[in-house]
Amino acid sequence: MKPILTHIFAGLFLLLASQASGQMTTSFVVTSPAAPSPYPIGTHLVVELRVTNFTNIESMQFPIAFNKLVLKFDSITNPAFSNWSVGNSNSLVAGKVGISWDGYSNGANMPFSFPNGTAIFKMHFSVIGNGTSTINISPAAAPPVIDVIGNGQPVSLTYQSGGTPTLVLGSGDPPPPPLVGFKIIANSIYIPQGERGCMPVTVNDFDNMASMQWALHWDNTVLNYECVRRANLTGLNLSEIVPSPVAPATLLLGWSDPTGGGVTVPDGTRIVDICFKAIAAPGAASTITIDGQGFAPGNGSAEAYTNASVDVWTAANHPNGASGVSNTITVNPDPVTPFDPTYTVDKVNVAPNMEGCVSVRVKNFTAITNSEFALSYNPAELTYVKTEFTPNPLNLVLATNFTHVSNPSPGVVKFRWDNTNGVTVPADSEI
Repeated sequence: MKPILTHIFAGLFLLLASQASGQMTTSFVVTSPAAPSPYPIGTHLVVELRVTNFTNIESMQFPIAFNKLVLKFDSITNPAFSNWSVGNSNSLVAGKVGISWDGYSNGANMPFSFPNGTAIFKMHFSVIGNGTSTINISPAAAPPVIDVIGNGQPVSLTYQSGGTPTLVLGSGDPPPPPLVGFKIIANSIYIPQGERGCMPVTVNDFDNMASMQWALHWDNTVLNYECVRRANLTGLNLSEIVPSPVAPATLLLGWSDPTGGGVTVPDGTRIVDICFKAIAAPGAASTITIDGQGFAPGNGSAEAYTNASVDVWTAANHPNGASGVSNTITVNPDPVTPFDPTYTVDKVNVAPNMEGCVSVRVKNFTAITNSEFALSYNPAELTYVKTEFTPNPLNLVLATNFTHVSNPSPGVVKFRWDNTNGVTVPADSEI
């Protein structure tokens, strides 16, 4: 943002606000779906940010807050600014979108003015849970702090009554109370029909743990088990997460700390991903259950021992509830919305016995933390040669992120990538 004000003036902003050059008003309006809430889980919401008295505005920054338990921010589209770029919004913190824009960047060199009621951009959200939320500017969500400049002076921003009404999302029931005690948690995700999705397994009160074993179950008329990914626990070997030999649609996990000293990880840590293919019709759902059922006779049941040899796995009748926390995987139509991340491959024409390269491009790649896909080709017509990265916005490494499948036969290049901080890439960028 252009440094129009000095640091001294910033300290006087509240004192001099009454002398500001103007007053700008904002309002958030849900434009799609047209009907008022409740909005079912999986709904794609479009919310416009409309302004009044947006006159000779040179820069603005503010945080927009919402309930991260029930809404997922997807993207911003239709900006009214000719110099808007993907860097003008930041959504790396769940439940908040930071806006930071000025009129003197990206080829522009002027203040901007818009008629009253103009939507300066559209925000896209997905409904992911049951509960309620408003969407509005919120000083409590800073940074960034609220700061609007026009005509070289601070502009008072009136936002307090401009938020959406309280939106009823899903069933509208509030989310469950905070978890207490040792927990292995299945998480709710949505998988497009015919596609693969990976459900993170997270933990609570994973303190000084030395060993554990448990079983995970699903409805095999809705989901096909495919694989496990992203082991993120000291000593956890993916090869030790295996289907049950005695129970269908059941996966068994066994783990022990190789040091014997006990492992502690923060609440909410994602220890592994379980990947399924959605095979049922859109709208179908499978409950994911974690318990101790499915071990062969003589191999025990669910357990979780600390380094003090205390079993902290609890049943449903315990005051803290069951250690295995169930959730739901839902099958959605493909695509769910036009704002989902997508990959496309360029078309090229290549003469026989000549080398050609196809570019892989992305859209809606906003604050993405991990992704994987398989690129297939006809090995009777093509021979895989190499993979190149230009300009490499994801910092890809051939040995880490790509696997050329040549056994039992060639024809597939697999891509896997993750970045815990999240990465945003402009639309149609080559990765």
